[in-house]
Amino acid sequence: MSGLDHKRLARLAEEQAYIEVVTMMIHADKVIEVGELVDLQNKLNSQFSLSRLSEEELTHLLHRAVADLDQEGADARIAAIAKVLTAPEQRTEAIRMALEICSADGKITASERAVLEKMRRAFELSEAAVAAILEP
Repeated sequence: MSGLDHKRLARLAEEQAYIEVVTMMIHADKVIEVGELVDLQNKLNSQFSLSRLSEEELTHLLHRAVADLDQEGADARIAAIAKVLTAPEQRTEAIRMALEICSADGKITASERAVLEKMRRAFELSEAAVAAILEP
């Protein structure tokens, strides 16, 4: 495999990890509404280089993220995400995206807080680092 292929696969894995993070946050209450998926797709299309994904590809990745989450559970998926997002800036960005998704309605629920805390620990981020993300 060429270096270019390896870089592309690594980038796709990173994109999938970010998709899983935000999907996990809208799934924290065990209910994902169609409107949430549309909003999520729009948000992801504007993030990073995800805009190069077709709507069909993004929809497939979102459904895969939900299926993996349902089958394996949040703890296993968070651990898998942490193996992909190894750089501190990747992990900080993932938490920022998660916080943005779960605070979009003006409140963070107990189930969302629990998922955020699991991510924080798995990503080895301090509470102060997460608090700094919340500051404007």
